[in-house]
Amino acid sequence: MNPSSHPQVSFYTQPILVQINQVAYDAQSSRRNISPPVEFCNAQTKGLGINLKDVLNFANFETLIDCPNDEILNTNVGQKLSYRLQFESQKPFAKQKYARTTGREIPVSRAKMARQVAEVVQAYFDERGFSSEDGHRYINIAPPERPQYLRLDQLYLTRVDHVTTGSLQPQLSVIEYGSPVPITSLPLAHAPAIQYL
Repeated sequence: MNPSSHPQVSFYTQPILVQINQVAYDAQSSRRNISPPVEFCNAQTKGLGINLKDVLNFANFETLIDCPNDEILNTNVGQKLSYRLQFESQKPFAKQKYARTTGREIPVSRAKMARQVAEVVQAYFDERGFSSEDGHRYINIAPPERPQYLRLDQLYLTRVDHVTTGSLQPQLSVIEYGSPVPITSLPLAHAPAIQYL
């Protein structure tokens, strides 16, 4: 058999979007008027997830968002919303952001929410992170006995959960690479699969 008679098949390592475990924020009160989860889709990869570093670095980051940039929270939310992060075995962290412009009834848009989440996560890095010899700042998202250190540019916003009337919990993911798969078997617009840490 002549090997040259067979087409060359290139291989590519399939990206997997892995969601970071968080302790779900659960307040027994103030759970009226909860909106559905807000998902974030990437216009470039046709998949889920917006890189938080890109959100902070690019003035026109809205072009990365491939989901409708419409009203995503119900009109019953107040003037401010609290964004909450609680990684496994870590202390809770929260920052307040304005939900609406003064005098307007329209709540925060999808693009504005992405910006606010990126700013809150950046504040988490500033307060809880540490600088390494490589010049980057890291946070630990896992228990001390099995730490997992991440940079801001490794984090992707995939979803924001409306957990109480005035509170949101961003769901963040990282990209990991699974087993190699033939490029010829992939669709043109290949979206990363989602798994959980």
